[in-house]
Amino acid sequence: MHSLAGAAPSSETRATTSDNASAGPAATATGGTETEPEEPPPPLRFVSSEWRAGREGRHAALPARRLPICFPTLTLQMLKLPPEQLEQLRETGWLREVAFRTTPEVTKLEIAAYLESVYGMSVERVNTINYLGRVRTAYGAGGKAYVYREDDWKKAYVTFRPPPGMEHLLEAATGGGAAAEGREQQQRPLLERIREAARAPRSPRRRLPWANKRPGQAGAGDGGPGGASE
Repeated sequence: MHSLAGAAPSSETRATTSDNASAGPAATATGGTETEPEEPPPPLRFVSSEWRAGREGRHAALPARRLPICFPTLTLQMLKLPPEQLEQLRETGWLREVAFRTTPEVTKLEIAAYLESVYGMSVERVNTINYLGRVRTAYGAGGKAYVYREDDWKKAYVTFRPPPGMEHLLEAATGGGAAAEGREQQQRPLLERIREAARAPRSPRRRLPWANKRPGQAGAGDGGPGGASE
Protein backbone atom coordinates (compact mmCIF):
# COMPACT_ATOMS: atom_id res chain seq x y z
CA MET A 1 0.00 0.00 0.00
CA HIS A 2 2.75 2.42 0.89
CA SER A 3 4.67 1.69 -2.30
CA LEU A 4 1.61 2.22 -4.49
CA ALA A 5 0.75 5.48 -2.76
CA GLY A 6 4.31 6.73 -3.18
CA ALA A 7 4.52 5.79 -6.87
CA ALA A 8 1.19 7.17 -8.12
CA PRO A 9 0.44 10.89 -7.49
CA SER A 10 -2.79 11.63 -5.68
CA SER A 11 -5.81 13.18 -7.35
CA GLU A 12 -5.34 16.37 -5.34
CA THR A 13 -1.82 16.79 -6.65
CA ARG A 14 -2.91 16.30 -10.28
CA ALA A 15 -5.68 18.84 -9.85
CA THR A 16 -3.38 21.45 -8.37
CA THR A 17 -0.88 21.01 -11.20
CA SER A 18 -3.54 21.35 -13.90
CA ASP A 19 -4.97 24.46 -12.25
CA ASN A 20 -1.57 26.14 -12.15
CA ALA A 21 -0.91 25.27 -15.79
CA SER A 22 -4.25 26.69 -16.94
CA ALA A 23 -3.91 29.82 -14.84
CA GLY A 24 -0.36 30.58 -15.98
CA PRO A 25 -1.04 32.26 -19.35
CA ALA A 26 -4.04 34.14 -17.99
CA ALA A 27 -2.07 35.45 -15.07
CA THR A 28 0.67 36.60 -17.42
CA ALA A 29 -1.82 38.32 -19.70
CA THR A 30 -3.55 40.15 -16.86
CA GLY A 31 -0.34 40.96 -15.07
CA GLY A 32 0.40 43.96 -17.28
CA THR A 33 3.79 43.96 -18.99
CA GLU A 34 5.16 40.75 -20.43
CA THR A 35 8.80 39.90 -19.86
CA GLU A 36 10.68 39.54 -23.13
CA PRO A 37 12.78 36.41 -23.48
CA GLU A 38 16.45 37.02 -22.82
CA GLU A 39 18.74 36.84 -25.81
CA PRO A 40 21.24 34.00 -25.67
CA PRO A 41 24.82 35.10 -25.07
CA PRO A 42 27.04 35.24 -28.15
CA PRO A 43 29.08 32.11 -28.75
CA LEU A 44 32.62 32.08 -27.45
CA ARG A 45 35.28 32.40 -30.10
CA PHE A 46 39.02 32.33 -29.97
CA VAL A 47 40.71 35.59 -30.78
CA SER A 48 43.05 33.89 -33.22
CA SER A 49 40.14 32.66 -35.35
CA GLU A 50 39.41 36.19 -36.65
CA TRP A 51 35.94 35.59 -37.98
CA ARG A 52 34.76 38.22 -40.40
CA ALA A 53 32.37 40.72 -38.88
CA GLY A 54 28.78 40.86 -40.12
CA ARG A 55 28.53 37.22 -41.17
CA GLU A 56 26.94 34.73 -38.84
CA GLY A 57 25.27 31.39 -38.92
CA ARG A 58 25.85 28.85 -41.65
CA HIS A 59 27.67 31.28 -43.93
CA ALA A 60 30.26 32.34 -41.38
CA ALA A 61 33.66 32.78 -42.96
CA LEU A 62 36.45 30.46 -41.97
CA PRO A 63 39.48 31.99 -40.25
CA ALA A 64 42.34 33.01 -42.47
CA ARG A 65 45.05 30.38 -42.60
CA ARG A 66 48.30 31.36 -41.03
CA LEU A 67 51.70 29.79 -41.07
CA PRO A 68 52.40 27.79 -37.91
CA ILE A 69 54.58 29.42 -35.28
CA CYS A 70 57.78 27.42 -34.97
CA PHE A 71 60.43 27.79 -32.34
CA PRO A 72 63.93 28.27 -33.76
CA THR A 73 66.36 25.41 -33.72
CA LEU A 74 69.10 26.68 -31.47
CA THR A 75 72.62 25.37 -31.51
CA LEU A 76 74.46 26.41 -28.35
CA GLN A 77 77.96 25.03 -28.08
CA MET A 78 79.73 25.80 -24.82
CA LEU A 79 83.28 26.89 -25.47
CA LYS A 80 86.24 25.45 -23.63
CA LEU A 81 86.49 26.65 -20.05
CA PRO A 82 89.75 28.15 -18.76
CA PRO A 83 91.51 26.43 -15.84
CA GLU A 84 90.20 29.00 -13.33
CA GLN A 85 86.59 28.32 -14.25
CA LEU A 86 87.15 24.57 -14.20
CA GLU A 87 88.48 24.81 -10.66
CA GLN A 88 85.53 26.96 -9.58
CA LEU A 89 83.11 24.54 -11.21
CA ARG A 90 84.58 21.61 -9.29
CA GLU A 91 84.38 23.48 -5.98
CA THR A 92 80.96 25.16 -6.21
CA GLY A 93 79.20 23.56 -9.18
CA TRP A 94 78.25 27.02 -10.50
CA LEU A 95 79.82 29.55 -12.84
CA ARG A 96 79.13 33.25 -13.07
CA GLU A 97 79.78 33.60 -16.81
CA VAL A 98 80.00 31.04 -19.62
CA ALA A 99 80.75 31.56 -23.31
CA PHE A 100 78.70 29.83 -26.01
CA ARG A 101 78.96 29.57 -29.77
CA THR A 102 75.82 29.84 -31.88
CA THR A 103 74.56 30.99 -35.29
CA PRO A 104 74.33 34.72 -36.15
CA GLU A 105 70.53 34.84 -36.44
CA VAL A 106 69.94 33.81 -32.82
CA THR A 107 69.07 36.79 -30.59
CA LYS A 108 69.91 37.48 -26.95
CA LEU A 109 66.31 36.95 -25.85
CA GLU A 110 66.19 33.55 -27.54
CA ILE A 111 69.42 32.46 -25.89
CA ALA A 112 68.19 33.50 -22.44
CA ALA A 113 64.75 31.92 -22.94
CA TYR A 114 66.30 28.69 -24.20
CA LEU A 115 68.63 28.32 -21.22
CA GLU A 116 65.87 29.18 -18.74
CA SER A 117 63.14 26.96 -20.21
CA VAL A 118 65.23 23.93 -21.17
CA TYR A 119 67.93 23.86 -18.50
CA GLY A 120 66.23 25.85 -15.73
CA MET A 121 69.06 28.37 -15.42
CA SER A 122 68.52 31.91 -14.19
CA VAL A 123 70.07 34.24 -16.77
CA GLU A 124 70.99 37.77 -15.73
CA ARG A 125 72.25 39.16 -19.03
CA VAL A 126 73.61 38.10 -22.41
CA ASN A 127 76.35 39.84 -24.42
CA THR A 128 77.02 38.78 -27.99
CA ILE A 129 79.74 39.36 -30.59
CA ASN A 130 79.45 38.45 -34.27
CA TYR A 131 82.40 36.86 -36.07
CA LEU A 132 83.02 36.45 -39.77
CA GLY A 133 84.00 33.03 -41.01
CA ARG A 134 87.64 32.51 -41.78
CA VAL A 135 88.89 32.25 -45.34
CA ARG A 136 90.75 29.00 -45.85
CA THR A 137 92.57 27.36 -48.72
CA ALA A 138 92.34 23.68 -49.54
CA TYR A 139 94.47 21.89 -52.11
CA GLY A 140 92.96 19.23 -54.30
CA ALA A 141 94.26 16.82 -56.88
CA GLY A 142 97.08 18.12 -59.00
CA GLY A 143 97.91 20.85 -56.49
CA LYS A 144 94.90 22.97 -57.45
CA ALA A 145 93.98 25.40 -54.69
CA TYR A 146 90.39 25.95 -53.59
CA VAL A 147 89.57 29.03 -51.53
CA TYR A 148 86.48 28.82 -49.34
CA ARG A 149 85.01 30.68 -46.41
CA GLU A 150 83.66 29.19 -43.22
CA ASP A 151 80.22 30.06 -41.88
CA ASP A 152 79.77 33.17 -39.79
CA TRP A 153 79.10 32.60 -36.12
CA LYS A 154 78.22 34.42 -32.92
CA LYS A 155 79.81 34.22 -29.48
CA ALA A 156 77.47 34.75 -26.53
CA TYR A 157 78.70 35.58 -23.04
CA VAL A 158 75.92 34.51 -20.66
CA THR A 159 75.95 35.77 -17.07
CA PHE A 160 74.00 33.59 -14.63
CA ARG A 161 72.43 34.34 -11.27
CA PRO A 162 73.28 32.05 -8.35
CA PRO A 163 70.74 29.35 -7.41
CA PRO A 164 68.16 30.25 -4.72
CA GLY A 165 69.67 30.10 -1.26
CA MET A 166 73.23 30.18 -2.60
CA GLU A 167 73.76 33.91 -2.98
CA HIS A 168 77.07 33.57 -1.17
CA LEU A 169 78.49 32.09 -4.37
CA LEU A 170 78.03 35.45 -6.06
CA GLU A 171 79.93 37.23 -3.29
CA ALA A 172 82.66 34.62 -3.43
CA ALA A 173 82.91 34.91 -7.20
CA THR A 174 83.04 38.72 -7.17
CA GLY A 175 84.94 39.22 -3.91
CA GLY A 176 81.98 40.64 -1.95
CA GLY A 177 81.16 44.22 -0.97
CA ALA A 178 83.20 46.93 -2.62
CA ALA A 179 85.44 44.31 -4.19
CA ALA A 180 82.44 43.05 -6.17
CA GLU A 181 82.36 46.21 -8.24
CA GLY A 182 86.08 45.93 -8.80
CA ARG A 183 85.65 42.35 -9.94
CA GLU A 184 82.94 43.39 -12.38
CA GLN A 185 85.21 46.12 -13.69
CA GLN A 186 87.98 43.56 -14.12
CA GLN A 187 85.66 41.38 -16.18
CA ARG A 188 84.47 44.23 -18.38
CA PRO A 189 87.84 45.07 -19.95
CA LEU A 190 87.98 41.60 -21.47
CA LEU A 191 84.73 42.21 -23.33
CA GLU A 192 85.83 45.72 -24.23
CA ARG A 193 89.09 44.41 -25.68
CA ILE A 194 87.18 41.87 -27.72
CA ARG A 195 84.82 44.55 -29.00
CA GLU A 196 87.71 46.86 -29.86
CA ALA A 197 89.45 44.05 -31.70
CA ALA A 198 86.26 43.32 -33.61
CA ARG A 199 85.83 47.00 -34.57
CA ALA A 200 89.48 47.51 -35.48
CA PRO A 201 90.20 47.89 -39.20
CA ARG A 202 91.27 44.66 -40.75
CA SER A 203 94.58 44.28 -42.49
CA PRO A 204 94.36 44.22 -46.28
CA ARG A 205 93.63 40.81 -47.63
CA ARG A 206 96.50 38.98 -49.26
CA ARG A 207 96.19 39.05 -53.00
CA LEU A 208 96.13 35.77 -54.82
CA PRO A 209 99.20 34.96 -56.92
CA TRP A 210 97.41 35.23 -60.25
CA ALA A 211 95.93 38.59 -59.29
CA ASN A 212 99.36 40.22 -58.86
CA LYS A 213 100.26 39.90 -62.54
CA ARG A 214 100.28 43.15 -64.45
CA PRO A 215 99.02 43.58 -67.96
CA GLY A 216 102.26 42.96 -69.92
CA GLN A 217 103.46 39.95 -68.04
CA ALA A 218 103.09 36.41 -69.25
CA GLY A 219 99.61 35.02 -68.73
CA ALA A 220 97.99 38.40 -68.09
CA GLY A 221 95.27 39.93 -70.21
CA ASP A 222 93.49 38.44 -73.15
CA GLY A 223 96.60 38.09 -75.26
CA GLY A 224 97.84 35.03 -73.40
CA PRO A 225 101.59 34.59 -72.94
CA GLY A 226 102.37 37.45 -75.29
CA GLY A 227 100.59 40.02 -73.18
CA ALA A 228 97.41 41.97 -73.76
CA SER A 229 95.87 41.75 -77.18
CA GLU A 230 95.76 44.92 -79.24
